[in-house]
Amino acid sequence: MTFPIAAHKPIVTLGQVHYAMLRNSDFTCFPGADHVVIDRSDFDMQDDDPDFWRSANTALVQLFDRRIQPAIEARNGAAHLTIAAFAPIPMLIKLGALLGDKTEASILDLPTEQWLCDRRLDCPAPI
Repeated sequence: MTFPIAAHKPIVTLGQVHYAMLRNSDFTCFPGADHVVIDRSDFDMQDDDPDFWRSANTALVQLFDRRIQPAIEARNGAAHLTIAAFAPIPMLIKLGALLGDKTEASILDLPTEQWLCDRRLDCPAPI
């Protein structure tokens, strides 16, 4: 999930997330084809706009209801989720609230967890 933070409009690719999952977890192969990307990096308001939170919250709830919830229901509940997000913290909290706490999840957090890069000093470039 991406939403702009101040003037920064994040660009995160699915390939970067797959790479981060492999390098920063115990996974040994790329995840299945089931993935949901919520790319709102082009959101037309910045987080200092008085209407941002109401509008962003509405957009996230609609996207969740339209794209994430049906994907979870189609699998009779997700066995595991990996969440990679770059968004204002209230949007991250909202996503967590929508997902709930009944499904095991890995959270890739940027920048403190450096999910777009390998933590090893001899990190190979992604292929």
